[in-house]
Amino acid sequence: MVKRPTTFLDSLITQRHLRPESVADGPGEVYFLLEKVIAGNIIVAKLGMTTDFDRRFDEHERICPQTGRLDLWRKEVPYRRRTEALLHLYLEDICVDRPRVICSSCGRKHIELFKFHSNQLQSVLSFLDSLVPSLT
Repeated sequence: MVKRPTTFLDSLITQRHLRPESVADGPGEVYFLLEKVIAGNIIVAKLGMTTDFDRRFDEHERICPQTGRLDLWRKEVPYRRRTEALLHLYLEDICVDRPRVICSSCGRKHIELFKFHSNQLQSVLSFLDSLVPSLT
């Protein structure tokens, strides 16, 4: 999948901000993992949410083994689902691509992946740090 146009994403972000918190949502962590590096200058990263990061990371390793998967960033938030949904939209706007292809490691279609140029990584992590407090 190619990322969607900025104007469309802005509309989705506005709609999501206006939606009230769900009673099914609650505290947890959002996290950003480096999944792999492609051709030396493109990174594939995953943004997800959980209530137990260690369990979730082990589950990723078991279900979809990747050599070199790294935990790059985590943040505790009061509404993990809402925060994750908004971060997906914000990251899609700044990423190079948002691939949705069948994984060669596990055969699943991952929908939480984003491609960035490797020289964007530090600015993406800073962006996450600055954005999350405004979403909670």
